[in-house]
Amino acid sequence: MDTILDELDREQKRETWRILAEAVPALEEATPPLQIELTSLFNFSPPIHELLATHFLRLNRLGDTAGFMTDEQLTEIASEEMVSDRERLETDIDESPGIYIFVSLVEQQVLKVGQTDDFRKRIAKSHLRYGDQRSESELIFYCKSRWGGGDWPQCLKDQEITALLFPMHRSDEQDRCFLEHGLKALLKPSMR
Repeated sequence: MDTILDELDREQKRETWRILAEAVPALEEATPPLQIELTSLFNFSPPIHELLATHFLRLNRLGDTAGFMTDEQLTEIASEEMVSDRERLETDIDESPGIYIFVSLVEQQVLKVGQTDDFRKRIAKSHLRYGDQRSESELIFYCKSRWGGGDWPQCLKDQEITALLFPMHRSDEQDRCFLEHGLKALLKPSMR
């Protein structure tokens, strides 16, 4: 049974990356350059933020350094009964800063690109459980408005929503925002 689940998880991961590669064909190039030539940066075509975002994705894909969360993991965290705001399943999510991307495998599209100084707080609490602003920039409210409010968190499984987490230890908010800006330009997420 575990072997079947592992294969399903690997298939979701491959499909998630395939959707990103559709938006950024350079991810499929066989031998990505290990460095960006300065002359290509200053030609501004593509813009610097898009060039660096493409390079960021390619290096993470090549090195398999991005964390991956299946629809099952996201659904379990969103479904968990909270007792006195005690953390349980969400402890599987790193507390480091970084970039995250939510993808709907059913819709074949990137839903959200975001940055945070704490993955656990932003993903588990803001996107999957409570939300901070009750706005469509958070997954819980976006899904409720798009696919019906009564089926949260089931819509995570119904839409096969997965997540990629790109840790950026020692980064500051400006670094993450710059990459987030480039990734949004490349991937054109449906959420703000």
